[in-house]
Amino acid sequence: MAKIIMHKSKNPKHFLHLNRAIIEDTKLSWKAKGLFVYLASRNGSWDVNLSDLLRKSSDKLGSLRSGLKELIKSGYVYRAVKRSRGSYIEGWKYYIFETPISKEKASEIIREDGYKIHGKMS
Repeated sequence: MAKIIMHKSKNPKHFLHLNRAIIEDTKLSWKAKGLFVYLASRNGSWDVNLSDLLRKSSDKLGSLRSGLKELIKSGYVYRAVKRSRGSYIEGWKYYIFETPISKEKASEIIREDGYKIHGKMS
């Protein structure tokens, strides 16, 4: 066994306050946990773009998609779509929750923004 000694930066801009639930969740891979931490570190005005995420990591598209699917399946992340005039897609959002949340509860929150949970990861 070895102890971990962490030397922290004194700059508060470099810190992220995060609920430990995802880190302690043994059902998730390290890949999914790391992806979640990265997504959680972005602010609300940041647009999720898979090609941008790929540029910021050594992972390939398949790995990135499987990490997102894992987070979605576990209830930490929901992908939502906003449609107008029937099938026209107005926008996409990823909703990230610090602790797993049911699809029903997520739907209530997401619906308030005019979005609807999208079941498929494309």
